[in-house]
Amino acid sequence: MWCMKKLLVIMLVLFAAKGFSQPMACRLLHNVPGSLKLIRDSAFKVANTTYTDDKCIISLIDSLRDRFIKTHKTEYLDCLDSICFNCTDDVGEKFVDTVLFYQSFKPYIDYLFTHGDTSNCLTINLISGFGFEMMDDPNDLFYAKKRLDHFILEQEHIYKFSDAEKRFIDLIKHYAEDIEDEE
Repeated sequence: MWCMKKLLVIMLVLFAAKGFSQPMACRLLHNVPGSLKLIRDSAFKVANTTYTDDKCIISLIDSLRDRFIKTHKTEYLDCLDSICFNCTDDVGEKFVDTVLFYQSFKPYIDYLFTHGDTSNCLTINLISGFGFEMMDDPNDLFYAKKRLDHFILEQEHIYKFSDAEKRFIDLIKHYAEDIEDEE
């Protein structure tokens, strides 16, 4: 019996040591949503590649994004915004897309509108994401802009945005088009 307890203690110590040898982002990824506060509050350590590896942080970002799309809970965007603000350029490229915009338009725009202006990290990367989408096929630039305009008009019709929200969305669209014009 004594040997069995000793063996159990040794196994627990080894298991715990293995868990702590993983990069922070990997450990936190396996505990989402329980680790959200730690992710948000320790974003520099979580997102900086000197403390973690890219695969884990990319998986964590994907997990947070997917969970927001499914639940629309802003705590996931709080974490994404913190990581976005604190990450290296390599990891930051992961934020340059429009997935949240197209898959969770209203809750995503609500978050961006209430959590700053066009200078927060998620908004800047959304604008860059539109720029990249429009650059994908320069011959299709006209149609890419039309698709964006059509999508926004459709969403405004569904959600009846206030004048301030409409101006905010137009500002994002305007900045996205300016990025393409500069290219």
